[in-house]
Amino acid sequence: MDQDILEIIEKITNEKIVRSNIERNYGKEDIYKVSLATGYPGVALLLNEVYKHTNDFKYYEMCNKYLSVTIDIIKKEPMYSTSLFTGTMGILFALATCSDGGNNYKNITTQLLNEYDSLFDTLYINLENNILNNTFSKEDVDLVNGVSGMLLCLLYILDIYGEAVHLKLNYWIIKLNNLLELVIINGLNKKKSNDFFCDLGISHGISGAINILNAAYIRGFKSPTVLSTLERSADFLIDSINFYEGSYIIPNNLSDNKINHRDAWCYGTPGASFILYNLGLTVKNNSIINTAQFLSRETLQRSIEQRKLISPTLCHGYSGLVIINKILKNKKLEAYFYQLIAKSKDSSAQFMFKNLDYNDYEYEYNDSVSLLEGSTGVLLTILSQRGFNSSWYKLFCFS
Repeated sequence: MDQDILEIIEKITNEKIVRSNIERNYGKEDIYKVSLATGYPGVALLLNEVYKHTNDFKYYEMCNKYLSVTIDIIKKEPMYSTSLFTGTMGILFALATCSDGGNNYKNITTQLLNEYDSLFDTLYINLENNILNNTFSKEDVDLVNGVSGMLLCLLYILDIYGEAVHLKLNYWIIKLNNLLELVIINGLNKKKSNDFFCDLGISHGISGAINILNAAYIRGFKSPTVLSTLERSADFLIDSINFYEGSYIIPNNLSDNKINHRDAWCYGTPGASFILYNLGLTVKNNSIINTAQFLSRETLQRSIEQRKLISPTLCHGYSGLVIINKILKNKKLEAYFYQLIAKSKDSSAQFMFKNLDYNDYEYEYNDSVSLLEGSTGVLLTILSQRGFNSSWYKLFCFS
């Protein structure tokens, strides 16, 4: 491990420094400290990866410390959110990833699932009513906050711990999976209008939901119609391909009068191509797989201005594209974006990397330790250059 990387990781083991950074960037409320996207659970993922990479037990101890602080905080409050990125599902995801293959954190995982059980029926009834009445919002069903994220986490817990971790685990998966398929079918049939159906992003749109439905299917959660739904979903994404300003894209949104596009995990062709790749594997269609790989490679056909890709981070930066292309076996692109990450090191940043975005005709810089839009996500990506040491990446690229 490079000395400069090691020095930054050592700084991240200082909880006081990390806490101060979280509070400065997001706020002093505890919600930001226990969020997987912004707080301690994301840092724990990094330290677990460092432990796997170095076999130095002190990093596992610090990983456990950040998780313990997280648990201490949430014990003071009821389950305020079931979000994957900002709520309890994210904490469960971090616990499972850092559990040494399910050997640790089983008791606290079961306790948190018991709490989830206490509100599941009410949560489900409200979601079902909103979906049947077409009054649901993106946040009800998307990956970041909604059903798709909850289902991802439950499937992941099943992978890591097995169904014995909670008697109702399979029950929840089946119920949420059926809801998600209903949403997707409505979108494919175009019988109901909703912003979610037109959003093709992984993070907040129908593409992310399609991917989690596919993940449930390959784990044996199958309705009589789901294979047909997945095949239609692949056709839907392929039919959404546009030739735009010299390259092939899947736009961010189908409802915009003007095509919007960026090359990112959260929105744009790279994220959508990952979904197509998974669908192609499931339906055993090499043409779909080849199309997915081709679409992701099209990033290099676009100018830097067209890509709207200027940050090293995971959400909308180079790291997200590294992970996608690593999985899609686009080695040239993977290497290209690793080089851009290396060039984006910033000596003025507290943790080596800054998140960059372009809003309202000006650049915005954020010097954050966070997983989603900060240095933790970039460092995780760097440590995974030779291969993934743990399954943290499944938060972004679930299969």
